[in-house]
Amino acid sequence: MNVKLTKRKAWELISRIQPRLNIKQEATPSDVAIFKASTGPEGLEIRCENDWFNHNGRIKLTIGNVDGGTPIIRYYYPDTLNRDYVAEQAEKEAEAKQARKEWVWAMGKEMAHRLVDQYWGGQTNED
Repeated sequence: MNVKLTKRKAWELISRIQPRLNIKQEATPSDVAIFKASTGPEGLEIRCENDWFNHNGRIKLTIGNVDGGTPIIRYYYPDTLNRDYVAEQAEKEAEAKQARKEWVWAMGKEMAHRLVDQYWGGQTNED
């Protein structure tokens, strides 16, 4: 069962980033709750959602530029609305691992291995 996310909780979290924004709920299936707010056409988009995607028991807050770029992702405990730094670190590590896999796929295993050997070749643990 997914975490329950109300508009009030979403407002509390989004207001920590930018107060007085107009928050809108997206039309979603019943077990999915997504709320969005924007600071303007060239500003930030703040997205607050329940754990419908990864089912980690946390509320996810994504802060990003409207025109793209790497977003900031924060997780919160649904009962206290305190940040969950452990969940945030786990997501960063999973993204880094996925990026490494994609790099190896793009390069090819042999070329990736050669580049790693070339970069670290001759270095010791003291370097």
